[in-house]
Amino acid sequence: MALTISLENDKGKQIDAIYDIHDILYISILRSQQSGAELRPLPLLAMIDPYNDARFSLAQMPDLQSELLELRNFTKGTEEEQLLLSVLNMVEKCQMDQHDHIMTYGD
Repeated sequence: MALTISLENDKGKQIDAIYDIHDILYISILRSQQSGAELRPLPLLAMIDPYNDARFSLAQMPDLQSELLELRNFTKGTEEEQLLLSVLNMVEKCQMDQHDHIMTYGD
């Protein structure tokens, strides 16, 4: 499995991409949900599926950013931390243009 996280404009043209070939983001989400810790629901991150696509609009960016920051509390190493920081950076870029959105593409 692999997950591509893509910043795109309103025409679907890719501006930036992160290739998560080891499904680090998806595994982090699963681990956080199964940790038994007091973690608020992460409804946007729960939409990420390694077998399907998901689209996140500009209006969802503040909530997506908040969920990613919460997920950082469950990171288990520098590779996971780096990936989350890269996705957070992409969210910040997306917020700079009202026509951009983030897509995740599963296998």
